[in-house]
Amino acid sequence: MPRTLFPLAALALCACGDNRYDLYEHEPESFRTIAVWVEPHPDIPPELARQACESWRPEGVLCEIVADPMMALVRIRSSIGPCEKLKDGTYPLGRAYGGGDITLEIECLRKYGGAPIAERVLWPVIAHEVGHELGIWIHVPTGCDGPDVMEHPEVGPVCGTALMNPEAHFGLKGITTIDHGAYGLREEDHSVLRIAPDEGCTFTARE
Repeated sequence: MPRTLFPLAALALCACGDNRYDLYEHEPESFRTIAVWVEPHPDIPPELARQACESWRPEGVLCEIVADPMMALVRIRSSIGPCEKLKDGTYPLGRAYGGGDITLEIECLRKYGGAPIAERVLWPVIAHEVGHELGIWIHVPTGCDGPDVMEHPEVGPVCGTALMNPEAHFGLKGITTIDHGAYGLREEDHSVLRIAPDEGCTFTARE
């Protein structure tokens, strides 16, 4: 069973990069396409999943939906079990596992986004989990004064509002400059573009 990493709270905004509208909008010179399979579920439109995956387009990532999970680098499945609170008081929205496997927690997503699940809730969750599969296996802290803050040589401290915070920012439909910094520090060897790690990461929300 893959282990869960860093289900931390990340709601407070602080210095260095907390402008929630500071999206990273860049058109790279080249792209790589990720094949994505979405398990059929009435709340998970494949086209929305593809668009959420392409939140990473500024980093040269394009996404296409395929019908066969064996042909996909990323596989999005739906868990229909009950929504159970984690020990830290948050609720799991999605989980990313090594090798390209993503699980969406349907009942917890419905807790925040209704049924069918609102796009403003579903989009950032899928984009976040895809970010893990691209090699960002450590969550980006919102606070900029803790021990987990990483330093990017061009962007600076990788902390602040981002898709890759451990708790969701509903309505965020694109990567921020902080996500760009995290992407630059990603574990390339632990990406679906190469080989993903065995451990997993859980994306959460606080009531």
